[in-house]
Amino acid sequence: MIDQASADQRRQRAMSLVRAAIVAHGGTTLLSTGITGDDARIARAAVAGGARMLEPNHPAVALRSGLRGVRAAVGPDIVITVGIPGAFEEVEQVTVRDVDLLLIADAGADGLHTHKADLHDLADWVMRAHALGLFVDAYIAHPNDRHRFGIPAAAPSDVAATVAKMRAMGVDLIGLMTGLSYEGVEAGAIPGGVRDRLLALVAAAADTPSIAEGGINPQNWAAVKATGVSVIVVGTAFDELRYSWALLVATVLALLLLFPLPPLLAAGGVAAATLGDWPAAAALGAPGLAAWLAQAAAFSRSTLYFGLGRRWALTLPLGGTLYGGMTLDSALRHALGRGGGW
Repeated sequence: MIDQASADQRRQRAMSLVRAAIVAHGGTTLLSTGITGDDARIARAAVAGGARMLEPNHPAVALRSGLRGVRAAVGPDIVITVGIPGAFEEVEQVTVRDVDLLLIADAGADGLHTHKADLHDLADWVMRAHALGLFVDAYIAHPNDRHRFGIPAAAPSDVAATVAKMRAMGVDLIGLMTGLSYEGVEAGAIPGGVRDRLLALVAAAADTPSIAEGGINPQNWAAVKATGVSVIVVGTAFDELRYSWALLVATVLALLLLFPLPPLLAAGGVAAATLGDWPAAAALGAPGLAAWLAQAAAFSRSTLYFGLGRRWALTLPLGGTLYGGMTLDSALRHALGRGGGW
């Protein structure tokens, strides 16, 4: 552990980098999400494109060597905030020890990206993070949102009151889940209700940096920025493919080959064996089963980290297939002018 004076100094340095990025980008900077914690090339590309704030994912890897690789690739002056198991509203409670937070800090993180839906729970995270020199970015969400990604607050006045409570407990960056991923409006616009809630966030946050997240794309970005928000979170499935339909087709085909095909081949082998066609069973089942088991073995470290058994690694084809569907859905939303969020 570190002494409180050193922790405060570390957090203040990180926040000075956040504010410098906001100033350098004319009052609104970008937080690039979707950065993989096990491949620093995407982080390096985001920084090369001008991003000065990153949110790596794949936290099971990031807690070990991955985050160190991202930090080494982007240098000391890029802000890194990380979402880890337990920082969200999980279906089952995830225990996060102080030593886990210390590992995150030592690996190069500046802050914790949290989506807590309870103020008391959030206050505990803020206290523990600050003790280790990590800042906390936390969010407000609409009570009617499909997913619980923040402290519930509906009307602009509710947003302002919640911001005041979050500031009082020491939250370093306060964000609003816009819900734009679910809203359908004309290209370049944002719904009036979303705009009013963002304006309330910015006004109540005062000198605390404000964040807008959810469904923000090149079409509605200017309207979101016009609210005065300090940070805009960007990065969706289709966004990461640079809005290229050719790359979309290639990616979806690759995902189909990589994830659902192995178990389908294995199932075909079983069916052929049931019919007594042993050559077909071997030709289909052997490569399918081998590929399925190989990817499960590679994924098993992550399932073990999250407190699940190795057998859960066999569900990776389902996860990969869902990811492909989310990517395709992101592209369709973009084509329909409804944002590219999942």
